[in-house]
Amino acid sequence: MENALKRQFDVYPSVRFGEFKLRFTAHYHRRDERYMLTKDVKVWGVENHQHFYVLEPEVLTKDCFYRFQAELDSHIAEQMNHSEEHMSSVFIGVILTNEPVPTPLMRRVRKAKKLSFLKWGLHGWAERYVVILSLREKELYSSKKARPFVEPIAQLLKN
Repeated sequence: MENALKRQFDVYPSVRFGEFKLRFTAHYHRRDERYMLTKDVKVWGVENHQHFYVLEPEVLTKDCFYRFQAELDSHIAEQMNHSEEHMSSVFIGVILTNEPVPTPLMRRVRKAKKLSFLKWGLHGWAERYVVILSLREKELYSSKKARPFVEPIAQLLKN
């Protein structure tokens, strides 16, 4: 998964993330601008960001899931880009496990999404999703809104 993301993302292995030691993080930044006649006359510019935080806990519990989600939320609040050209940021927490995923946790992960508007939407928005990737079952558990972002990871499982 890490090698597949390296083509388009900046990947950083073994990162400390609050109380967690992540397997790796991956960050993608895109900036688009439109000009009128020359580059000196910029009409508009937008920035889009996508971030993956991959955790492989020894034991996946409900408590671990909630703590990782809370850590991700606090990280988003600290790291958000408040520039006028910021359009969107997507933060995806991926939990890797070799254990079977308990049914209550499957239900909880389908609701693990959050949308925050920056300055009432004038400076864009931030989305947060938490997904669980079961390597034993070769299954990806996520909300419907997270599917487009994590579909490439699901394709890696099937190969």
